[in-house]
Amino acid sequence: MLFLLGSVALLIGQAERSTVPDARVAHGYLIFASLYEGRCRYGVNDAVGMSARQLRETLSEGYDPGAGLQILVDPDTPPGCARKARRVASGLGFHTIFVRLAEDEDRHGGIP
Repeated sequence: MLFLLGSVALLIGQAERSTVPDARVAHGYLIFASLYEGRCRYGVNDAVGMSARQLRETLSEGYDPGAGLQILVDPDTPPGCARKARRVASGLGFHTIFVRLAEDEDRHGGIP
């Protein structure tokens, strides 16, 4: 339990440092990271429930690494899920990557 609280505090601290991205990222891509049935899952646009491998495939098909991206998490998202998404994105050439807590305004039709 203490580990979980420490992990959440670390993730929130990282998210708070990333809440004011530059204008380039503000118009970049959003990746939703979550835990579902014990596995990290990701969503980009209408593609949801993706594994890290599927996220890599999706981002490598026409997404511009120069646009930057934001990895959005919930308070109960394990930090490892955000780290995996960051590793995938940086491996594809994304250099401007922020992790932050998702807000209601970030969600649109169909994304819980």
